Amino acid sequence: MAECGGAGNVGAVTDALSAAVAARGRDWAALNPWYFPEPEVYRRLLRARGFCVEQLTLIPRPTPLPGALTDWLETFAAGIAPELSVAERRALYAEVAAALAPALRDADGAWRLDYVRLRFAARKPGRGS
Repeated sequence: MAECGGAGNVGAVTDALSAAVAARGRDWAALNPWYFPEPEVYRRLLRARGFCVEQLTLIPRPTPLPGALTDWLETFAAGIAPELSVAERRALYAEVAAALAPALRDADGAWRLDYVRLRFAARKPGRGS
C-alpha cells in the first residue's frame, strides 16, 4: 500500500499560486513542481511498468496545518521561483495566504489544506504477495 498526492491535491493553493505567479509575468505551468495524477493516469503508468494494480482510489483528506500557510509554502513551494529574493518570495507567499484565508482559514485562525491522496496497492506478478 502506498499513498501520494492525487488529482486536486492542494488545488486552492495551486490556483492561488498560479494567479500570483502570473501577476509577476511568469508561467505557472513551467514552474509548478508538483505532480498530482488522476487515478486512471497513474494506473496506466503502473501497468506500463509491469505492475498489477490491486487498488487505486482518490481520498479527500482536508488536513489542518500546525502553523501558518506561509510556513507551509516556505517548505513545499520553495523551488517555484528561485530567482526571487527572500523578501519577494515572502511577499508572494503572503499574497497567496491573503487570497486563501477566506476559504482555508477558520474563525480561530487555523489553516486547513485541501489535501487529496491517491492511495494504491500494486505488485509485480511473481513477486511475493
